[in-house]
Amino acid sequence: KTTYLDKLFSEGLRKMGKITKIGIKPPGNGDMIIEGDFISQYFFPIDLKEKWNNLYKKVKIGDELPINKFFEDIINYKTEINVLLFKNKELADALRKETLKIFEKKAEEVKNG
Repeated sequence: KTTYLDKLFSEGLRKMGKITKIGIKPPGNGDMIIEGDFISQYFFPIDLKEKWNNLYKKVKIGDELPINKFFEDIINYKTEINVLLFKNKELADALRKETLKIFEKKAEEVKNG
């Protein structure tokens, strides 16, 4: 389910020149970022995901981002986040190609409305 915070974070990433897609399940487990030939995959512990989801549920359209609560509950939360980082041009290109198909499919759905 896409939330108001999803939209806010997506807009912020787009302003930084990134291509974003919300409301989809990414391939694999965890959150993934592909930058050039590098692939990073983040595995968040369940308790941190729960804190994140609780914050998401509370913020509604028109609300200001509760930045103090965000820092208290998310940023300053002491936990371990596992990250897998590697460089593999072929895999990065393949994952990027598969991800971009999602964008093309959505554009086609909008076009055929």
